[in-house]
Amino acid sequence: MAPGLEKTPPGAYNACAMLKSLNLAIVDVETTGAHASHDRIIEVGIHRVERGRLVDSFSSLVNPGRRIPPWIQQLTGITNDEVEDAPSFDAVAPRVRRLLDGCVFVAHNARFDYGFIRQEFARLDDAFEAPCLCTVRLSRALYPRHRRHGLSSLITRFGLRCANRHRALDDAGVVWGFLKLSQRRIAPARFSRAVTQLLETPTLPPRLDPAVVDALPEGPGAYVLSDEAGVVLYVGKSLRVRARVLAHFRDDHRAALARTLRERTASVTAHRTYGELGALLAELALIRTLSPLYNRRGRARRRWTIAREAAAARGYAAIVIEDLETLADLDPGSILGVFRNRAQAKAVLEELAAEHRLCFRLCGLERGRGACARVQLKMCRGACAGRERAALYNARFTIAFAARRVASWPYAGAVVIEERDVRGAGGHRFVVGGWRLMEASAVHDGAASALPLDASGAFDYDVYGALRAYFRRGGRARPLPVASLPEEAAALAA
Repeated sequence: MAPGLEKTPPGAYNACAMLKSLNLAIVDVETTGAHASHDRIIEVGIHRVERGRLVDSFSSLVNPGRRIPPWIQQLTGITNDEVEDAPSFDAVAPRVRRLLDGCVFVAHNARFDYGFIRQEFARLDDAFEAPCLCTVRLSRALYPRHRRHGLSSLITRFGLRCANRHRALDDAGVVWGFLKLSQRRIAPARFSRAVTQLLETPTLPPRLDPAVVDALPEGPGAYVLSDEAGVVLYVGKSLRVRARVLAHFRDDHRAALARTLRERTASVTAHRTYGELGALLAELALIRTLSPLYNRRGRARRRWTIAREAAAARGYAAIVIEDLETLADLDPGSILGVFRNRAQAKAVLEELAAEHRLCFRLCGLERGRGACARVQLKMCRGACAGRERAALYNARFTIAFAARRVASWPYAGAVVIEERDVRGAGGHRFVVGGWRLMEASAVHDGAASALPLDASGAFDYDVYGALRAYFRRGGRARPLPVASLPEEAAALAA
C-alpha cells in the first residue's frame, strides 16, 4: 500500500458524508509530454475508493511506443530501458477500465490525466467518459488564501507523505491524502458545496463538439468563440482556459450573455500561453484583429483621445488634447492620459487643474490671451500671465499627472521576459524596450506555438497597460544586450 493510504478508521468520515456518497477513481499518469493528441502514457496509477474506503489499487509502467525525452526521464526517473519490456496501454486497458467504471475521475489537474486516459481509450475505439473532480481546483476553492496549489505545494503545506514524487501511484496517494485531510479540516457544508460545484457540468451549446472543449488547454491562454458562419462572438483570456470557456455556458455567468453564447457558439479556438502576460497580450491582439460582437471591455479602439504635454511660452508646462488614429508615432513620455472621448478628457483635466491650482488655459480647457478669468477669482496663480515662477507651476503640474501619465521605462535598455511551462515542455519569449513589444516567439523544445501578436516595436497603450500590470505583480525580466536586436528595434529600446 502506498504511503498515506492507511486504512481509514471507522467513523472518520462522520463529519462529512460527501466522500462516502461517491465512488472515486484517483488517477495519476506520467507521460512523454504535455499533449494528449501526440504524447503517450508511460505509467498509470489508480486508487479506487468506494464509499470513503480504499478498495483497490493498480500501477503499471506502460510502453509508449516511442522514446521518452531526457527531461521526462530526469523528472520521473522512468527510463527507456524500464518501459521497453512494459505492457502497452491496450494490454492494461481492461484493468484500467474496470477500476474507472462507475467512478468520479479524480486527479490533480484532472484535465491533463483525463485527457490522456480518454485519448488512449479512443485509440482503442473505446469512448471513455466520466465526471471529473480536479483537486487543483478544489484546493483553490477550499484554500483561496494560498497562491500555489501544485502537488508539491500541498505535500509541503499539509505534511503529506510521498515516497516517490512524479511516480503515478504515489502521486495519486497524495491526492487521496489531501481529500481525507481536507474533509476533516473544512466545514462539512463548505466542503460538500465545493465538490458539488466542481462536479456540475455546464450545458454545452448544441452546435459545439464536446471533443473541442476537451482539447482546450487547462492552463493559461486566450480563446475565441465563433458561430457557424465564422462570426466572432467573444474573445477572452484566462489562467485556466477550459474552465473559463465552460463558465460562459453556465446560467450564473452573466445570464443574458450565457444564453446567447449557448445558442450561437459553434467553435472554440484557443491560443495556449505559459503565463498571464502572454494570455493578456494575445487577448488584446485578438480583440483588435477580430472585433468580437459581445466583448464589453477591451473592444478594439478606432480612435484615441489623449492629453499630451507640450511646452508653452516662457517655459510653462502645457497640455494639448488630441484625437488620434494611432499612438504609434508618439513619444510615450509625453502622454499624460488616455481617454474614451473629449468629454471625459476635459472632465478629468478640470478636476486635476482645480485640485492643483493649475491654469485652465495652459491645460487646454479654455482659449484666449493674457490672464485667464480664474486669476481674478484667485483659482489660478497667474501662470498664464507670467505672474508665477515656471519652476513652481511645473512642480505642481508634475505632481498632478504623476499617477496618470505614461511611466518612465524602468530599465536602461531592452529586456527579455520568458514564461515557461511548469513541466519544461515549452514557453514564450517577449523582448520589450521602452514599453514597446519588439519580439514574441516560441522557445524551448518547440512545443509552444507563436502568438498572434504585433511585435513591430510600435507603441501600444494597451500593451503598455499589460506590461505595467506584469511588473507591478513582481514579474521578472532580464536585460537584453541591445546589440542582439535589429538596428531599428535597438534604437527604440535604447
